[in-house]
Amino acid sequence: LPSAKLDWIYDFIKDRNEEDPSFRCIIWCYFNAEVERIVYALKKAGIKCEGITGSGFYNKNNDQIDDIKKRFNDREHENGIQVLVCQIKKMAFAHNLQAADVHIVHGQTFSKIDREQMEDRSHRMGRTEAVEYYELVCTGTVDEDVYNALNKKDSVANRVSVSTVSTKIMDIDSKDTLSIVNSENTVLQTLNMIETLENL
Repeated sequence: LPSAKLDWIYDFIKDRNEEDPSFRCIIWCYFNAEVERIVYALKKAGIKCEGITGSGFYNKNNDQIDDIKKRFNDREHENGIQVLVCQIKKMAFAHNLQAADVHIVHGQTFSKIDREQMEDRSHRMGRTEAVEYYELVCTGTVDEDVYNALNKKDSVANRVSVSTVSTKIMDIDSKDTLSIVNSENTVLQTLNMIETLENL
């Protein structure tokens, strides 16, 4: 089946390869099927890539993931990997992928935390260069709805400011205590609202 996103990815990687054959790229996907399709297409085009998912054909154990990360992060490795296609839930947390010059989000996630963690995979010790991020959003599709929902979550989260209250217990009277409790309840209500949005 034709895919505007896959065409864009192929053209982008081809052009970037001409500029810098050692560049590294991560493509983030939500579904296993996305990973399988992209890896198949890129390998068929002669691009050195590998897929990692939590289940299915590209399900990897910890030793296999460590080997893939080593081949991805080491630009001089004889069996180096140029493009890593990852399922978000499997690879967005606690992995060092600092060699990635480019992140491409192919499949959107509803989770603001997941998106932030995806971006953080390159911002690890040893990374000094800028990192590029591209989110592929097709207008008039569910992609656009998810993208807009994530941006709304960002907007709400940025409005929440939690400040610590530091007072001596002896100096607090009943009125001050009530004020502090009300302030803390407001913060908790706002955080609960964000958590509810997170689960939409």
